[in-house]
Amino acid sequence: MLDGEGFHARLGVIGGGNEEQVGACRDIVVAHAGTHLEGALDRSALRQRMRQARAFVCPSLRESFGLVFIEALFAGLPIVYPKGTAVDGYFDGHDFAIAVDARDPRSIALGMRRAIEEEAQLKASLARWQGSAEARRFQRASIGEAFASGLRMAATAG
Repeated sequence: MLDGEGFHARLGVIGGGNEEQVGACRDIVVAHAGTHLEGALDRSALRQRMRQARAFVCPSLRESFGLVFIEALFAGLPIVYPKGTAVDGYFDGHDFAIAVDARDPRSIALGMRRAIEEEAQLKASLARWQGSAEARRFQRASIGEAFASGLRMAATAG
């Protein structure tokens, strides 16, 4: 249950850790119906899992830029991300990127609820964005060209 108002969703937690860390997480999720630990997944299994998901939720307090969010977007998943960090500012004005207060469980739950309730609209908006010039800046060719351009500028300045 996300917010105590009868709203239910499955939450799969992907990732690993040592035995003690996983055990501590298992102790936490056992009390929350619909939440389960999926463990560490290889790339193929992760891609498959992402195709089954409704949204990608990672309100991390440690995330810097967060390439994982870009990967999720290109996999077709709306994202719930921590306001003020990670990809904050890159997707302003886009409904498929939902900023939450990573220190507030209610804010996270509301972001998750929105991602589920508005899934079709968010995914349609995201699909349009994926074909845009704005999205190309996050693709390999654009990143490589920007890097090469920076190297050329550095080599000629001086």
